[in-house]
Amino acid sequence: MIQMRHAGVYVRDLLRMQTFYREVFHMHVICDREELKNELRGALTGTPDARILMTKLITPQGKVSGYGDMVELLEVRSPAGHKSSGDAGERIPPAASITAPGTMHLCFAVDDLAATMSALERSGGRILIPATALNNGRTCAFAADPEGNILEVIA
Repeated sequence: MIQMRHAGVYVRDLLRMQTFYREVFHMHVICDREELKNELRGALTGTPDARILMTKLITPQGKVSGYGDMVELLEVRSPAGHKSSGDAGERIPPAASITAPGTMHLCFAVDDLAATMSALERSGGRILIPATALNNGRTCAFAADPEGNILEVIA
């Protein structure tokens, strides 16, 4: 059996991003800013002294079904003198970067695309490609969260 469990996103500001995904996509918190303490921490961060804080969120549908539909937000806090991957500054991609090799996106299916995109903008996100009617009868838009991670939103 193969099962998709979650998508992990490294962020600069865990609380801000947790708030964004809860407000825009109505996600529920499974674990709230818990410190990741396992054998991989040093390998992931390049220093055994770094801290990784993690919040796991699940969609309302995932909460009902009991599996999948999860986003894992991770913030690396490096000790003084060490740079973490999030120290490079804010990254808001242009729409053209959506198709760049290595680029990933999170996709959310929603009931009301207009309301979701409005909430996304109010919460600090940015629309990259406005709502577009597709041949299959769905409507799709692309956006960036407040830290520039790419989102596809389908209704």
